[in-house]
Amino acid sequence: MNELALHRVVPGVCLTRRSTWASWVVVTWRTVMPRGRNLREASWRRRHRSLVALLCLMLAGTIPFSSGVRIGQVWFMVIPAYIAVAAAHLVRGRELQSVFVTCGLFACASTYVTLAGGATEAHFLYFVLIGVISLYQDWRPFLVGICLVLVNHIVLGMLVPGAVFGGHAATMSSSEAIRLAGIHTAFLFASTVASIVAWKASEAQLLHDDLTGLPN
Repeated sequence: MNELALHRVVPGVCLTRRSTWASWVVVTWRTVMPRGRNLREASWRRRHRSLVALLCLMLAGTIPFSSGVRIGQVWFMVIPAYIAVAAAHLVRGRELQSVFVTCGLFACASTYVTLAGGATEAHFLYFVLIGVISLYQDWRPFLVGICLVLVNHIVLGMLVPGAVFGGHAATMSSSEAIRLAGIHTAFLFASTVASIVAWKASEAQLLHDDLTGLPN
């Protein structure tokens, strides 16, 4: 792709001949994705406190149900969730705080899936959390959540597949576990795309006049 083509894909952005495909992807990503800068600090703080409270409730909910499960199956998810709660109060900046809370929420969701023996119903919690983290109006929590689910499903799916995909999958091969992890993550990614598209449309409506299309 030549420089002229690059200008056609991303209008108004100057890319030299030395620009690589990686830089083109980054520029396109920043152009296409919503900016997420419409939330005032006070409004963002209220949402953040609500999500931290939800994380604490989810952590508390793991305690009475974890006694009958081997601690080795959940410790590497529960401990990061506790760390995420602490980090969310210690770090500065919206981006880092939202990422740590997202890590904690999805770690808790993975713990619930394991405690439920990999039941299909427990996986619905991931989709609920996609809607929850959309309150941050930031693409980073979405990316972190998807990556955490993929890693969790692959690692646990290869070690103890029954804890992720149900008791019927206890003898599942590693290749089958990876395939199912990819399918689960793909549907979660589709849900994320739908949320981002809705967010982008809402943001465009706020930033532009409905009749003229000009910036407000």
